Amino acid sequence: MGNLLFINKQIYFSFTILWLGIYTTIFSKNWFTVWLGLEINLLGFLLILYLNQKNLELVLKYFIIQRSSSSVFLLTSIFINHVILNLTIINKNLLIFILLIIIVKLGAAPIHFWLINIGKKINWLIIFIILRIQKINPLYILSLSLNNTILFFFIILNALIGRIQGLSQKSLKLIIILSSVSHIGWIFASLKLNFWIIYLLIYSISLLIISFLINKISKPLTTILKIFTPSMYICFILNLLSLGGFPPLIGFFPKWYILSSIRTNLIISFILILSSVINLYFYLHMVFSIFLINKNSWILSFKNIYLSKINIPIIIFPLSGLLLF
Repeated sequence: MGNLLFINKQIYFSFTILWLGIYTTIFSKNWFTVWLGLEINLLGFLLILYLNQKNLELVLKYFIIQRSSSSVFLLTSIFINHVILNLTIINKNLLIFILLIIIVKLGAAPIHFWLINIGKKINWLIIFIILRIQKINPLYILSLSLNNTILFFFIILNALIGRIQGLSQKSLKLIIILSSVSHIGWIFASLKLNFWIIYLLIYSISLLIISFLINKISKPLTTILKIFTPSMYICFILNLLSLGGFPPLIGFFPKWYILSSIRTNLIISFILILSSVINLYFYLHMVFSIFLINKNSWILSFKNIYLSKINIPIIIFPLSGLLLF
């Protein structure tokens, strides 16, 4: 009991450091404290990763990737701007380097292979932290240093690569990871609209719910879905479809807002829509396959469906999009 309490204290302490790093970066007034926030955040996540996974190899891989990109970020700022004083003073050359560094930190295409490699070996809680919480700092830095010409290229690249690579995947974990690469394309498109925080928040809640449902049972997905009660199954499906942007669920509306705001740019709009359609195909195919495999048991189970106090808000969240129609 005492050992368990000690581990819980360590985890709480690690999360405190992680969020302290995010706050430090967001409320920074110069590039040095932005970098300092990245380092504090990295330390907090490394502690969480080690305490949760007990895998030193994963910790070292993540550390090397993130630490090297942070070091390049600091050196680039020093040597190009000479003096790191004001966040609004950004050299054009610095913009390119910052964007490339952010691409590495986010695990965005074309430098997303480290994310896939690590993602295969971690549980759903850590996947949620990497795919959502750890994106806050890099995206905030990117929002300070927008370059529309370069972003145009990475919007297209992430939207397409995330979906094309996902075509050959059968693992839900890898599909979610590659889907996050595709979502980066949407987030990049929302940066100029100052809408990326809302987009990230809505998709973070959906992914958190999915991670919470699956992480409770440490078994393969097919086995988990057989163990799910009907109410848990409904929660899982609704939030999965919301993550894919299925109308009229809540996840559809951030995409609809972005498309309506960039409708004059036909190329980006078409590619984003195409990636979203492919994304939905994955999720719908998965939903119908699971239902057909367990059809008889589900028909009997739904007659006696019970919604717990926990499941009701989890179901209401994706359906809240109906209020916006």
